[in-house]
Amino acid sequence: MPMTAGQLPTTRPHPWRSRLGLAAWLGVVLLGWGALLTAQAVPELPVALTPETGWQADDRAIAARFAPVFLQGFVGAERFDYITAFDFDGDWVGDNNWQNAADIRYPLKATVYYAVSETATHYFIHYAVFHPRDYKGGALTGALLSQAVRSGAQASERLREVPLANDLVLAHENDLEGCLVVVRKGPAGLASAATVFVETLAHNRYLPYAPRPLVQSDVGFVALEDERPVLYIEPKGHGIEAYDPLRPLQGASPEAAPADDARAAAPARTGFFGRIAGLVTGVDRARRRVNGEGAEFLRRYHYTGEADDPDQVTGDIGYDLAPIVSTLWPRARAGVNETYGDVTDFGLRTLLVPGHGEGPIALPLAIGPIGASFRGVEGAVNMARPPWGWFDMTERDRPAGEWFLDPASVAARHAPELGADPPVYVHQPLFGVIRLAALHP
Repeated sequence: MPMTAGQLPTTRPHPWRSRLGLAAWLGVVLLGWGALLTAQAVPELPVALTPETGWQADDRAIAARFAPVFLQGFVGAERFDYITAFDFDGDWVGDNNWQNAADIRYPLKATVYYAVSETATHYFIHYAVFHPRDYKGGALTGALLSQAVRSGAQASERLREVPLANDLVLAHENDLEGCLVVVRKGPAGLASAATVFVETLAHNRYLPYAPRPLVQSDVGFVALEDERPVLYIEPKGHGIEAYDPLRPLQGASPEAAPADDARAAAPARTGFFGRIAGLVTGVDRARRRVNGEGAEFLRRYHYTGEADDPDQVTGDIGYDLAPIVSTLWPRARAGVNETYGDVTDFGLRTLLVPGHGEGPIALPLAIGPIGASFRGVEGAVNMARPPWGWFDMTERDRPAGEWFLDPASVAARHAPELGADPPVYVHQPLFGVIRLAALHP
């Protein structure tokens, strides 16, 4: 059946699969794509997706199985470092979050955003943690100094030539940072799947880690708890890195540290990663020295399926998961609005998907302009970015949003021995590609 521009082929198992059989159904899809490409029409992404076949429940199960343990650092007041949802205050307005974070009428319940994509051999799971404030320069001085520093950078003809001029800030409203967890599939479903690679985002750098040494890739060590990465989030600036079991934080509770065997397994850091390891730790230490801050302590966030209010619990904090595909993503597709202050044109992208007996086919997709920074007025304006706006300052020549939109290609480049190449997607719901079979946990 010919497809018109704007329609997307999906790999939903029913109703077509049950009526036509898999082979016939794939033939329909490929014939449709042939007609579409012959006509040189490029499909657009859907504004929103609905859970028609239960794939969202499967995505949640995958994300829940490998959801990281986050060790959140605190120095002084705790509230502004609580992990929470963007709409913690009951709305999706971006430029009132800084103010409302200080209002105790709004509980900052623990929520972590996620997105799942998949190839025949691996799952690629993004997790994003939101804080209403990035205030590494202090709750008040950081915001004021950020405005002055950024204005000076923009006014300087010399600094305007520096790509990072707009990132010279000490505080800004809203903060979303995260990680990519790469999981190798197993023969017994999720029960036998294994985490093999993790990258975290810290101050516009992707930091690579693996639970076991990789021969061809220069990575750091990440400890796992039942295949869940153990990650550290710095206070105030919220950069994320693997929790270093060899560096106990002052004030950390014993139950927050990974087991002793993880300490023994931690390899020495050398090469490229050795030069950037401890980036979060260094920023954290410098900030505390400048601001004269006291000792840091940790609270442990772990997935429970319930969003705890940190002010109402002691010890560990349970968090819930929220899908990016039905929260942050559709609002970005609407462009500039109450949530997003700026847009970026992501243009035309190509995604490899399974073909019909002759190898993968290239699926062209028109993303176009979408929201790429959250609306914020405190400190530096509109500085916080959603996952498709994240980047590594050393890879600014890469396609915008690649780390989030095409994680299989990124993993194949950063850690080729994972065996995740070629990046042919059997599931990428942001592009309308949905897995054929139901998940077997």
